[in-house]
Amino acid sequence: MCAKFDDTSLVVDNVDYGSINECLCHSDVSEFVATDATIVQEISSGADEHAVTNAINNLISAKGKQCTYPDHSVPSCTADDPCGFVCEGSAQYCHGVCTTGECYPPAYENTIRKNAWCPAGTTACGAYERRGSNSSPFECIHTDTDLESCGGCTTPLDSLSPTGVDCSQLPGVVDVKCKAGACVVNRCSPGYMRAADNSTCVSTQLLQQS
Repeated sequence: MCAKFDDTSLVVDNVDYGSINECLCHSDVSEFVATDATIVQEISSGADEHAVTNAINNLISAKGKQCTYPDHSVPSCTADDPCGFVCEGSAQYCHGVCTTGECYPPAYENTIRKNAWCPAGTTACGAYERRGSNSSPFECIHTDTDLESCGGCTTPLDSLSPTGVDCSQLPGVVDVKCKAGACVVNRCSPGYMRAADNSTCVSTQLLQQS
């Protein structure tokens, strides 16, 4: 849950901590308490840190909104929308989500999805020709087991397509499969070792440096 505060007074146990002019989520409160100059000064003088933290969390609960963010996005709070977000990397905003695929007008996108009928247990994903251009319209993929579209579509059909992983392109992977929509590594190349959850290969050199 997040809230945008504009000159919101914070008074706890008769101690005035000034006004809050921040966009805060419950997950941000600990860092805010530890870095806000006025709060830090008062706590160092004996103020109750736990009481301050609880008071801010209560303000967020009273004023805030429950936020969810789409894939390929980062939170971007604004006065109008404390749950705002911006698309990151190569993703673009498309009908309320961030997509790395094509963004079609709603009517056209609905037509694509209506025509993209696939058997039960498969997912309609975008299709590309050998020359690399979008051939449209789609292909039906068993994303639970497909090595190159594991867990979703690596080539989205539209902005609603679940995002998948190409297990074969994971760094250091020699032997890998897709099981229940997740990459499962059986063997890594020299200089790599399997991660604890067997989802990828980790460079042994990086492990030695950490």
